[in-house]
Amino acid sequence: MTTDNNKDQEEEYGVLLYYKYSAIPDLDELFTFYDSNCNSLGLLGRVRLAPHGVNVTVGGKLSSLEKHVAAVKLNSLFEGTDFKLASCHQPSNDRVSKECGFTSLSIRVVKELVTFSSNPLLTSPEISNAGRHLSAVEFHSVLQNAGEKECPNYHKRLVLLDARNLYETRIGKFHTPSVETLDPGIRQYSDLPSWIDNNSEQLRGNCVLMYCTGGIRCEMASAYIRSKGAGFENVFQLFGGIQRYLEQFPDGGFFEGKNFVFDHRVSVGSSDAKILGTCLLCSSSFDDYSSRSRCTYCRMLVLVCDSCQEKSSLFVCELCQKNGKRVGSVSLIKNDVSEEEPTAFELEAVSTSDHTRLSPQLPWRHGTMPLRKLRILCLHGFRQNASSFKGRTASLAKKLKNIAELVFVDAPHELPFIYQPCLADSNDSAPSSMQQNPPPPPLNCCNKKFAWLVVPNFDGK
Repeated sequence: MTTDNNKDQEEEYGVLLYYKYSAIPDLDELFTFYDSNCNSLGLLGRVRLAPHGVNVTVGGKLSSLEKHVAAVKLNSLFEGTDFKLASCHQPSNDRVSKECGFTSLSIRVVKELVTFSSNPLLTSPEISNAGRHLSAVEFHSVLQNAGEKECPNYHKRLVLLDARNLYETRIGKFHTPSVETLDPGIRQYSDLPSWIDNNSEQLRGNCVLMYCTGGIRCEMASAYIRSKGAGFENVFQLFGGIQRYLEQFPDGGFFEGKNFVFDHRVSVGSSDAKILGTCLLCSSSFDDYSSRSRCTYCRMLVLVCDSCQEKSSLFVCELCQKNGKRVGSVSLIKNDVSEEEPTAFELEAVSTSDHTRLSPQLPWRHGTMPLRKLRILCLHGFRQNASSFKGRTASLAKKLKNIAELVFVDAPHELPFIYQPCLADSNDSAPSSMQQNPPPPPLNCCNKKFAWLVVPNFDGK
């Protein structure tokens, strides 16, 4: 028994990432497969299933991960899937491990594999229209020959588009002197469509090379750019993302710094990785997100060196600073770790200590009958939808689950048409039959009405 335990401890640990866009004929069957397979192999992490595909990030023993890949490959749905398997150390930071979802197995059926837009009126583009894949070698060759052979198969000006969030680009990015790199500087992926709309002229008529961490975000984003029609056809994406590129070019190639990853590794660099990041407060060279420091306002990850963390616990990211936010105008928000899937905007609105527990049921004030759970209607803002708002309040929902249920609905909401004809009052001589049965509304007034509630000083931010 002791020998077996020693073998388990010595066995190498790894992380597996893969995604696949494909129509799923039976989500229940696929859910059952992942639940059974991952639990039997002792895998922890996140599995997201949607009608149009899967997105998986799991960790465990390398031998178990290899068995999982072999089992998945037996399903024809996953033909051509790029399985990114990397060996690494086991999670050593409990805080990072917990926030990245590597303390349990979470399998969910979702509407979208990645939330593409917070605008409920925006229809997701057809994934079949995504940009052409370029292997790491092809991608490198295009950058290397920039200025001579500008674009694969086309004679267009070449631009690089980083599809990642601001905090990711702060510690690593592609850099080629002869190629312009566009960094949208977004808080979250769902802000990218708006950036594309507002900066479409920088893309029109050019050859656009897109990249992200592992490739999944470029799939939908490249399809969205191409859906704009003439002038937006030449869009290409790095197959396998930065991860595959660094595997092909261990010295980093044209990528400088580190690649931010959404698991307990936090970031992965080349053999010659430079420190591109700087501390938010003192501007010293720093690129470690292990402390999980977040902006007090928007909860986006920020870089704060060890020395500055000892001096302050309130931080305001550069985007919030641009909007006039300051540390002095906010009260302390505990930088707790969510027990649900982390999001960059998750706000811990309720904090419970280890000594406080919510009872399963609360008694009536004057009796013994249990109360029904309180149902709370949650209405999202203009740039969100029900799904994204639900994700951002997951921690709150979990802490209130014994006493309340959060209900989420998508806006805009259809308003019923109310026709109120101007009828004569009781002193007028209008026939009583007309007062009891008013005439039908005019046909041109029966269109569906939609509305948003907007504050008087709304500035769109």
